[in-house]
Amino acid sequence: MNIIKQTLIIILISHYILFAQKIRIYGQVKDSLTAEPLIGVNIYLCDGKTGTVSDGDGYFYLSFENSQSDTFSVYFQYVGYKTKEQLISGTTSFLDVDLQPVSLELADSISVQANRFRNEIGLSYQSFQPLTVLNSAALGDADIFRFLATQSGISFSDDVSNRIYIRGMRSDKLLILLDDFALYNPYHLVNISSAVDVGSVKNIELYKSVYPVNQAGRTGGMLKLYTKQGNAHHFNLDFDVSLMSTVLRLQGPLGNASYFISLRRTYLDFLTKLVDEEFPYSFTDGVVNITFKPGKKHKIVLSGIASFDEFLANFKEHSRWSNQAYGFNWKYYPSPRLYFHTNVSYSHFRSSYNTDSLYTNNAINDLSYKTNLYYHFDFLKTTLNAGAAFHSYGISFQSAEELLEILNQDSRVNQYDLFINFNTTLSGRLKADLGLTLSHYLRFTRPQLLPLVRLQYLFSNSFKVATGYARKAQYLFTINNERDILPPFNIWRALDKDTGPEISRQLSFSASLKKPSLDMDLEIYYNFLERIVDYNRKYLNQEDALFLANQGESYGLEANLRYYYTLFDLELHYALSRTIYTMYGKPYYPSFHRLHKFDINLHSKSYKGWSGSLHWVAASGRPYTVTKGYYYLHHYIDMVSPTVFASPYYSVINSARYPAYHRLDLRINKRFSGHFKLYLNIINVYNQKNIFYYQFNEDKKSASPVYMLPFLPTLGAEFKW
Repeated sequence: MNIIKQTLIIILISHYILFAQKIRIYGQVKDSLTAEPLIGVNIYLCDGKTGTVSDGDGYFYLSFENSQSDTFSVYFQYVGYKTKEQLISGTTSFLDVDLQPVSLELADSISVQANRFRNEIGLSYQSFQPLTVLNSAALGDADIFRFLATQSGISFSDDVSNRIYIRGMRSDKLLILLDDFALYNPYHLVNISSAVDVGSVKNIELYKSVYPVNQAGRTGGMLKLYTKQGNAHHFNLDFDVSLMSTVLRLQGPLGNASYFISLRRTYLDFLTKLVDEEFPYSFTDGVVNITFKPGKKHKIVLSGIASFDEFLANFKEHSRWSNQAYGFNWKYYPSPRLYFHTNVSYSHFRSSYNTDSLYTNNAINDLSYKTNLYYHFDFLKTTLNAGAAFHSYGISFQSAEELLEILNQDSRVNQYDLFINFNTTLSGRLKADLGLTLSHYLRFTRPQLLPLVRLQYLFSNSFKVATGYARKAQYLFTINNERDILPPFNIWRALDKDTGPEISRQLSFSASLKKPSLDMDLEIYYNFLERIVDYNRKYLNQEDALFLANQGESYGLEANLRYYYTLFDLELHYALSRTIYTMYGKPYYPSFHRLHKFDINLHSKSYKGWSGSLHWVAASGRPYTVTKGYYYLHHYIDMVSPTVFASPYYSVINSARYPAYHRLDLRINKRFSGHFKLYLNIINVYNQKNIFYYQFNEDKKSASPVYMLPFLPTLGAEFKW
């Protein structure tokens, strides 16, 4: 009987080996009108279990075993485009896929949807279409960072600043990449808006934590922005006018290449002069991308961003702020299973603040080189990613002001990284990411080992769970002052051997359910801040440490629901979070901490050219430090007429909280033709008086609240040729 069983098993295995075919499909997915590569396209078979997503250049590779039939269908699905079915026959197929975008009228109502194949590990990950950002309510210009603040797990401080704080981490802990090169402070003066024009971006990817090992340098999350490569078929011109600025975008073919250029300038300084007011502030920014395709296997991308801010109160008092970054990307596909990517970039940030009594100048530049290789092992169902990176940081800060002289610095430090990652399918339902980074910062004698583990189990085609762990290190930071309302400048510094690197340990668990008209997911996270560096507020002389290494932790729960209906799309986001830092051994809440945050996003479908969206947020009040009063200092110059200075004294750090925050924003679009659209943004529809801060009156004995933005409607227009 045993011999018969063994014989049957051998026959079945032999039949599978003989008749199961190894199928390989690969290629590129592009926009049918512009030939722009599409990132994150869902590519899957009808079984719902086999699939992948396209990479940053629209390329994809998928291998599987097929014993059912000689022909089968592959589906290509992407938000904002018509789903395409392609019939495949044979064992190896190259597919050059063009997806047709929906009409401009329908594009006005695109909302946030899950556009990652459900069998991919999407732990702490979200992908967004720029069209969703452009069609959401905004303060003047559409803004990536303000839009991200409408999602769960992402906090904000106030209506003025667009800085975001992800899962209890300060804003400088977020790695921001544009075409794979780092951006430092990509905001305009006092952080009122982003320096990156949303219309120049083709895809937005956000990792809230546990991000891939081929990027390093931050202890929080990672935000990846990809610039448009331009229309390879026709010349196009876009022109946007809003309350804050005017944007001009140009794109078109350039021989065997394509280009995209975005130019933006504010005109607030001109408008205020028309009403006999003086507001001498202006900003200018631009984005450029030139993509060369010398052959099917090679691609060269030259891209960059430059932004400049200037505030000229008078000849003696002025502020300047600039951000510039340029990158060279070479991508080589020698075979369907092998891919090389080399990146060389230079990023530079500079800020200066000058008055009669104060002069500061802060700058950071980052010269980087990184190379990656990707290889697909079909028989192991594994993708290998390995590479190396080098960063050379130049950091300087100069000030002649007595209290700031201790921060003066002029140094250059280097960082070396080696990384390897295996993305593998352990069974039909279990997938894993196993990675390791060896990071060496030359100011420290010991390199850092930074492991990454991500696991996902697919219970069914609609339900999956995932978990992950990562250790992250950071060697640069900005000096933080919990009492600053609007910091005039951000001081970047390099860590030294006395404090050591900043270290975080990240742990996440998620469960998600996806139906044709409903997405639900729940995620629990814990971040242990093993070392976080703060300015020593008790510093008195050179014998004291200027910076202290403290600890902290953040943990919470995020729940998201997205419902897609015929007339509208609805998003509900709730976050429960708790973040505690320590200072001198005592715990405190950071100034951006909000215990509860609830967001509602509603996107209406287009009807006869009309569409719209609204966002309502309710959140706990943020902490602040109470000013208990003032004491007076007398400074004698001639021993006769002293100068009196009123200096505040404070209670325990962040021991009080502002009242709860809530606000409703609305956007209405009206498209008159395929080339012209008007839109109305209304900020704070019901004029809620959210407290910004408390300001002491002239008597220095009582304080009055200063409120955030009031009811504020603005009009804008969009032209396309």
